[in-house]
Formats: sequence, C-alpha cells, structure tokens
Amino acid sequence: MKCSGCGGSDPKHEPRDVAYEYKGRKTTILAITGDYCDACGESILDDDAGDTYMAAIGVFNRDAR
Repeated sequence: MKCSGCGGSDPKHEPRDVAYEYKGRKTTILAITGDYCDACGESILDDDAGDTYMAAIGVFNRDAR
C-alpha cells in the first residue's frame, strides 16, 4: 500500500506518540496506532484509534480554557 498523501513509501502500521498543540499549549498523546508515512508525515487512524485520539484532545482542550 502506497501513502495516500505523497504516493511514496509504504506507511508503517504501528503505535506512535503524537504531538498536539492548542492555544500555545503542547502535549503528547501516547501510543496512537495507525498507518504513518515517514516520507510526508501523513497518518491514517482506524475508528478506534481516532476515537481515542479525539477523546484525548477533547480533555486537553477543555483543560486549556
């Protein structure tokens, strides 16, 4: 499978820590499993990983208020 973002290298399916920033505050969301392209930085998450990621940034964003 080629990367949908750049058409280059095969994305790696693995857990990675994902950096996130909101209103000047930074955090890292740990161990989000997805398909990650090292060439362009594109990431594709399945439904469960996407839900986990969205829940984590929701909590972070509420705390940033």
